[in-house]
Amino acid sequence: MAARRPEKTYWSGGAGPMDDYLLELYGETPDPREDMLVKMRRLARYGGARAIPPVALPDLVTFADVNDPASVMAVDRENLAATLGEGVKWKAITLEITRAWVTRGVIEQKLPWLKTLKCGLDGKCNHPVDGPIATQLSVQDFIRN
Repeated sequence: MAARRPEKTYWSGGAGPMDDYLLELYGETPDPREDMLVKMRRLARYGGARAIPPVALPDLVTFADVNDPASVMAVDRENLAATLGEGVKWKAITLEITRAWVTRGVIEQKLPWLKTLKCGLDGKCNHPVDGPIATQLSVQDFIRN
């Protein structure tokens, strides 16, 4: 069963955590009149890890066979045991603003088939919103150029 969708949007599709959510994590009050660059300047003052709940995570997936992209499965972030096995649970989840460079190339080492895919993880090029997750996901969901 898929995880319930949170009422609040914590994560943008590909750009990371929402700026308003980050401001709240660091004790700031978001101002809807501010543009993103002003919010980013406010956030640049902060660092250090902040605890977040599972509902605030982006969508998570795992692979039944890491060598087979079509074996992708959604992970219920609020019930890890449902997908990952009995006894699997969160110990802690933190989010941290850092000044470190973005790491590149690591995911391609773990999932070398990403370099060869042209469409969905199941090899098909149609991406139905309500289809199997292997058809919905593509290389761009794992890496950005």
